[in-house]
Amino acid sequence: MTQQDLQPDEIRAVRMILDKEAIREKIFLYARGVDRKDHDLLDGVYWPEATDDHIAYRGDVAGFKAWLNEFAGEMLTTHFIGNIAIDLLGPTEAFSEAHVIGFHEYPGEDGREDLVVGGRYLDRWEKRNGEWRLVDRIATADFQFKGKSTADWGGIFAGSTARGAAKPDDPLYRVWPAVAKA
Repeated sequence: MTQQDLQPDEIRAVRMILDKEAIREKIFLYARGVDRKDHDLLDGVYWPEATDDHIAYRGDVAGFKAWLNEFAGEMLTTHFIGNIAIDLLGPTEAFSEAHVIGFHEYPGEDGREDLVVGGRYLDRWEKRNGEWRLVDRIATADFQFKGKSTADWGGIFAGSTARGAAKPDDPLYRVWPAVAKA
């Protein structure tokens, strides 16, 4: 089948699928960038003038990355992205809502603490020169749980080389050639 075999509405439908998948990929790359503390990835997710209202931070992307370094410096995090709804408002504008659960383990005053926050990313996207990136994000907090960590990194986990970590120590950067070079 060639493009000539497709009807105009089928071509539009394929373009919509490709645009939505490109946005979905950026949402997932954001989570990787934050969890692996690979903040260079965030440069490809946000347009330079973008803003982020991220519960405890509101401002531009450079400030957001600096805030992440301070706020999440010794945290271990995992962000799970769930339901994603994407509304293409036109060929170069979109809005998305992505549900997220963020797990955070960090040093507290009496040992390690756990913080689980559930919420949503409310994102406005623009496509420029064929690439989708964030223009504006609002992160909501819909629920949270906080308490003393119950994690035990001894036993079978002791000495593991497969434990999640910041770039470049995470196993991802050893095994996946595309990200190891970045």
